[in-house]
Amino acid sequence: MSRHNPLDLSNQVFGSWTVLELCHDADKHGRRWVCRCACGTIANISQQSLTDSRSTSCGCVGNLKKGHRVHGDGSSHNGKKKAPEYSAWESMIARCTRENHPSYQDYGGRGIKVCDRWVVAAGGSYENFLADIGRRPTENHSLDRKDNDKGYSPDNCRWATKEEQWQNTRRILNPAEYHVRLILRDIGEDPNRPGLLDTPSRVVKSWKELFAGYGQNPSDILRRQFIQEGYKTDEMVVLKDIELYSFCEHHMLPFTGRAHVAYIPNANRVVGLSKLARLVDCFARRLQIQEKLTNQIADALVENLQPQGAAVVIEAKHHCMCARGIGKQHSSMTTSALRGVFKEKNEVRQEFLRLIHD
Repeated sequence: MSRHNPLDLSNQVFGSWTVLELCHDADKHGRRWVCRCACGTIANISQQSLTDSRSTSCGCVGNLKKGHRVHGDGSSHNGKKKAPEYSAWESMIARCTRENHPSYQDYGGRGIKVCDRWVVAAGGSYENFLADIGRRPTENHSLDRKDNDKGYSPDNCRWATKEEQWQNTRRILNPAEYHVRLILRDIGEDPNRPGLLDTPSRVVKSWKELFAGYGQNPSDILRRQFIQEGYKTDEMVVLKDIELYSFCEHHMLPFTGRAHVAYIPNANRVVGLSKLARLVDCFARRLQIQEKLTNQIADALVENLQPQGAAVVIEAKHHCMCARGIGKQHSSMTTSALRGVFKEKNEVRQEFLRLIHD
């Protein structure tokens, strides 16, 4: 039986250690590696100590936490913990070099690098970083890149407040697109592959149309009304088979179907037929449940037209039930909302139901 290939830790980063090369005289503890600490110390560290995180530095980090001066510039802070500048430098290198770092894909994974002058493994040092960037002005400042498509270097880095970073960072330029990227990654996709590079912007753009109802007011839609001379106020107005597209608020999956809307005018006041379809879209183009959607349409008719009565029936198929969960492909849901004479008079209700099913 063949043995597994030995693990190669060369150039990997474990805490403050950067692995340089394999130490050939392994001892009883197994393989050992020549490592350079962030402070510049060289030491042989066992492979198990590195992979199990038992050794993360030569002790300089512990000294920093105790308030000891490790670097000639005095990189300890308040005599209690690591200097914020040191933490920023350490985190910067980690997210650009460690593939297991939670932010690696947004930094090292997309080609963001740290200049050699600041990387110990490349002959640089924390002291160089501090000399180039200086101490952070206040505790409200953190390390920021001026151009977020370029790496960490003296000419591209600064200390900035959160407000300044929000104006500059990739995330806040369009936070919705950034979160779509996180969703793609969470489902197992690579948001940096060519076919998905523009997907976040396309998704966010589609949301503006799919959820346009949040920016619409039903009163504005029904504001323009017509007075019909000689119109019999006891005659029913019905618009049926209005295509409906909405999203379930529980799973954000679509439900689609038809809406049937009717009202009996009062005082000869009517609205254009297109306004009834627009009213359906106003409420459907939001996160919804079908029961609430049906009632919202009926209530808007009553509030704005003061009719003798209003009725709404919706028939829809829910993809949260068809594509997942119980998986019933041919099921559909019917809901109704009756107001005024449609609820009070059986003959009016029956006429409406007959008309929409003819």
